[in-house]
Amino acid sequence: MDDKRQTMTHDHLIPWTAQELVAATGGELLCGDRHRQFTQLSIDSRKMSPGDVFVAIIGDIHDGHSFLEDVIHRGIKGVVINKDKVKEIQISTWHNKMITGIAVEDTTRALGDLAAFHRNRTDASVVAITGSNGKTTTRNLTAGVMAPQFNTLSSFGNYNNQIGLPLTLLRLHQGHTWAVVELGTNGPGEIARLAEISSPEIGVITNIGPAHLEGLGSLEGVMREKGDLLTQLRSDGRAILNADDPRIVKLAEQTDKAVVLFGLSENALIRAEAVKAKTNGVLFTL
Repeated sequence: MDDKRQTMTHDHLIPWTAQELVAATGGELLCGDRHRQFTQLSIDSRKMSPGDVFVAIIGDIHDGHSFLEDVIHRGIKGVVINKDKVKEIQISTWHNKMITGIAVEDTTRALGDLAAFHRNRTDASVVAITGSNGKTTTRNLTAGVMAPQFNTLSSFGNYNNQIGLPLTLLRLHQGHTWAVVELGTNGPGEIARLAEISSPEIGVITNIGPAHLEGLGSLEGVMREKGDLLTQLRSDGRAILNADDPRIVKLAEQTDKAVVLFGLSENALIRAEAVKAKTNGVLFTL
């Protein structure tokens, strides 16, 4: 991928004020100057620079709140914490150290709210890709096609959940024209939340198959979950949908958004014909 797409300098970054952090999260300013500026947000205490804000995420293995003392000792002046952790922290000592502390109901949700706020203060447009299979491949191909023409941000690896997606969008800067992201799910409501955060202009559904049935129950459940992407598209958004998948065709018939169908079917606007498999690839007429 285009290296300049993945490289940020402080000149590109859009600074944050404590007031914006509070506005984005609906949080409470515990201490500090609401007009103080910060450079960027991080959830990794090991990879922070002075001027960053530490968001103390509670993960499956580590609780970011246990690293607060360390990041403050290393000069970090902005922290976002869970309200239910406030009583465990000596906030009074933060005043003397000129720490800006913000308390929120849930730091993971706050991370998504911050990403949504940030996405909307840039001029970039978003392509969001979901499906039971092929999300990462489709995202890589899409970003690869777009990058020579546009300054394009793309997710790292499989950053497609309620932590990974926000971290991707928080890397947007004013030089970006497009972001290409993928949305994953393990249970009901996750696609809707991720699509709410990313607020895409273009939504792509690759297919609907028996993935994560333990959380979604059935193929109909998978269809409803993936279909939530379409409900969160911007009003002038466009859905790019697989014409060869009958459940996706059903979603296409239900949405009020503009639809472009792709595939092998005759009703696909973007269609592959005369497909021939070769040892070194596939030949077809587009």
